[in-house]
Amino acid sequence: MLGIAESKPDKRMEWNLKALAYAEEKPKAKRWLGSLFNNIGWAQVEAGNLEEAFAIQQKLLAETKADGEPSGYVYEELAECLLQLDRNEEARHFFSRCYDRFTEDTWLMSNEPERMARIKDLAGR
Repeated sequence: MLGIAESKPDKRMEWNLKALAYAEEKPKAKRWLGSLFNNIGWAQVEAGNLEEAFAIQQKLLAETKADGEPSGYVYEELAECLLQLDRNEEARHFFSRCYDRFTEDTWLMSNEPERMARIKDLAGR
């Protein structure tokens, strides 16, 4: 939680990297890898390192596809990176995948209507 709760981006990154190193070493902690990659990717976006954030999200996509269908959050992160890189058509594809996954989440649909409307719009739906 320190990796997202810390107010300074460089400190958030530091905590996430520490947690990542731990999770990669400990078999019982491997289930946290997706969340940690997600946090690291967003920290890179916030720091303006879009190419690196995109690369991290692509790695996360590949890893989560190996375990099954990636979460909507993975698709959302990739779509946001692509949008910032002015790769709008590619972003639309990932926003569409994100929207499909998020519509299965009743809490998200009920509690994040503006977010869902934005994703739906960016997905071209």
